[in-house]
Amino acid sequence: MFVFYIFLTAILLFGATSAGKKKFNDDFLSLSTAKAFQGFLVIAIIIHHISQGIKDPEEMWIMTNVGVLCVGFFFFFSGYGVMKSLQTKPNYLDGFLKKRFISILVPFYLINIIFLVCFAVPDKLSPVEIILNLFGIQLINSQSWYIVAVGIFYLAFYLLFRKIKKIPVALAGMALFSCVYITVSLFAGHGSWWLQGEWWFNTFFLAFFGMLVAEYEKKVVAFAKKWYWVLLPVSIGGFALMFNRTIYVLNRYSYYAEFSGGSGIPEKWICLSCQLPAVILFVAACLLIFMKIRFGNWLLKYLGSICIEVYLIQNLFLEGLHSDFIHVENNVLYSALVIALSVALGSVIHFVDRKIVSLLQGKPKHADQEKLHTA
Repeated sequence: MFVFYIFLTAILLFGATSAGKKKFNDDFLSLSTAKAFQGFLVIAIIIHHISQGIKDPEEMWIMTNVGVLCVGFFFFFSGYGVMKSLQTKPNYLDGFLKKRFISILVPFYLINIIFLVCFAVPDKLSPVEIILNLFGIQLINSQSWYIVAVGIFYLAFYLLFRKIKKIPVALAGMALFSCVYITVSLFAGHGSWWLQGEWWFNTFFLAFFGMLVAEYEKKVVAFAKKWYWVLLPVSIGGFALMFNRTIYVLNRYSYYAEFSGGSGIPEKWICLSCQLPAVILFVAACLLIFMKIRFGNWLLKYLGSICIEVYLIQNLFLEGLHSDFIHVENNVLYSALVIALSVALGSVIHFVDRKIVSLLQGKPKHADQEKLHTA
């Protein structure tokens, strides 16, 4: 299974370049940089889910806790992206919800249909369950929670920044909303409905963090350049410390503490109090590294362009290749098939949904699409 670590390292480092001594990459927060790294992260997320689902993961145990770090990066650039666009694009909020919701809901519904075709009969879903799953009220695809969460973020962003003209006040409102969202989800417990599960809230605050970086980018970048060789080891060391503590508290207290008696709320707050700082420090360390090293090659760029579809479709193969109909025993073969088939079908779905999005948004057939900073 070590071959997958080699694969991840190879696709990340191939084509990487250094800014040079006493120099920095001025485009380290650019869309191209974000998409290239998201291409890497979407494969890392698939391997993370594989490590959680196979028996005797052995050397893949390292990947069992990294999913939250990857998703945190996606939320960060969702927040950074919308805030940066608000600053630089005239009348950005005009048609914002239509454009954003079409971009995320077209692949969401296409993949819901695929899951229903594959699982509705074997899972003996009732007509009501089929309707609930088709429209995403219940999630037949557990990975699609992210689309709902980022849609909630977009709606809150639009309402706050459309109504409130003073940016600091709107940002404060976004911070408050994020705290309310996290609290509601934390109290919702675990289940099959929206906001039920720690994955709904343990990285959500990174979107607000991205907005802050975008709003105060000049000051943040100037500070980072001045204190770079202090900030880099501090962020990496701080991340290592908090990530270690996260694993400890997850094993001792768990987000699932409500099933052991009591409310489980104090235990969840303890877990979040370690996990959220770890994710923030991970993203900060990545950004500092990007200031010196530019990652990017044709494969990462391509994977970044289809990361939404690959992320959403992966569960079809994670479950399908370990089902009653097909059960791949060999871990290496199973992992390779899940990755390859997710990318292959994700590519096809991306081609189809881009056509549909273009039609719905009324854009020319070959017009460039503003891409969502997600996976």
